Amino acid sequence: MAPVPLINVVLDTDVHDGDGGGIGNGDFKINVGEEIDLEVEIKNNGDGVAYNISGKLELRYTSDMDICTITDSVETIASLSPG
Repeated sequence: MAPVPLINVVLDTDVHDGDGGGIGNGDFKINVGEEIDLEVEIKNNGDGVAYNISGKLELRYTSDMDICTITDSVETIASLSPG
């Protein structure tokens, strides 16, 4: 059987709000008026290389959506090795 990639989002995300990324008070929490950089880690838990991975960050709620703007929602990775 050919090696198959298996991509998972690692639930440990990092919020940068003035601590080296974004604009804020550096408390690692998203607060009103801050501009943040959000790091989301993905991992290939399969046994084959994954190619042309594309991820998109979206808001999934409807009330008060105007209080948040996502300026760079798409990230593409050419390849991700297992491990």
